[in-house]
Amino acid sequence: TAGYTSHLAASDIHLAGDEPQQDRVDAYNIFGRYDWGGNRYHVLADYTAALSEFDPADLDANADGEGDQPMALNTEFVYEPKPDMLWGASYQMTDEMVDYPESSYGVMYGERLSDLVMLKLAYTHGEYGDYVTAGQQSEDCLVAEIGLMF
Repeated sequence: TAGYTSHLAASDIHLAGDEPQQDRVDAYNIFGRYDWGGNRYHVLADYTAALSEFDPADLDANADGEGDQPMALNTEFVYEPKPDMLWGASYQMTDEMVDYPESSYGVMYGERLSDLVMLKLAYTHGEYGDYVTAGQQSEDCLVAEIGLMF
């Protein structure tokens, strides 16, 4: 699938903060998924990118005097050895995205605890570059998610 965003800064991730911007910056998104092996294996990819640079007054995280043109890519591989269990691996990369790791990778495990409850555990490690404002160089994150179906 493909999509178009007419005002990237107004999206849910608040790239340029909550202040009004000089100009709107359009973006596009491409998403794909491929399943095989009796629907036991899955590959997913999602790519989003600005079509032009932001005005430097709106978004210039590395203070080089040029507006940023953010991009993000997410890829995932998921294996379901049995219907109630899954394992996964992911890789993400960004360019000119404020306070997002430039590259990160992760692993995930999920298991259905009952007909209505799914538990997922995920670990990610990310490395930052020039577009970090808090000074960190890397991050490690462990997430536990409980999904309820009704």
